[in-house]
Amino acid sequence: MNKMRALALSALVAAPFIVSCSVSVGGSTIDQDKLKSEITKTLDAQYTTFGQKVDSITCDDPGDDPAVDSTFQCIAKVSEADVRVEVTVTSDSGDVKYVTLDRLVSLPIMSKELTSSVSEKVGPVTVECGTGVKAQPTNSQFDCEATDDTGQTGRVTYFVTDKPENDHWKLN
Repeated sequence: MNKMRALALSALVAAPFIVSCSVSVGGSTIDQDKLKSEITKTLDAQYTTFGQKVDSITCDDPGDDPAVDSTFQCIAKVSEADVRVEVTVTSDSGDVKYVTLDRLVSLPIMSKELTSSVSEKVGPVTVECGTGVKAQPTNSQFDCEATDDTGQTGRVTYFVTDKPENDHWKLN
């Protein structure tokens, strides 16, 4: 298992696009409850495609009358993963936009997808990435274990890029 291979997994269900949205959430102060509700609704629409939903959200306090272009962070708790959400104030009337800084990855789905992709390139293998979900930052990587039909093991490194269609793996 020392061959290196790369393949984009553009349709990977476990890695939805990074979410970005604009919303009006108050006057000169930010209505935290409304913001949390909007973020939850947006993320739940993405994450329910693979059986997940937001459990809770906590946000930094931007203070009274936050300046335009100021940013603060929220954390969306999804199972055992913390998905970072960056919120930017876009107007004096409390409008904001937000973007997720992490991609939620379902490890069982990733295992299945990588098993298929790696097997297609190098022959039968089983890839194990773990259980549950993880929040993976863009431009990062994580490892899974591959085992071939003779019991030989190797490492599959999965690269998370800024666009899911550019994600790829390498067999080490």
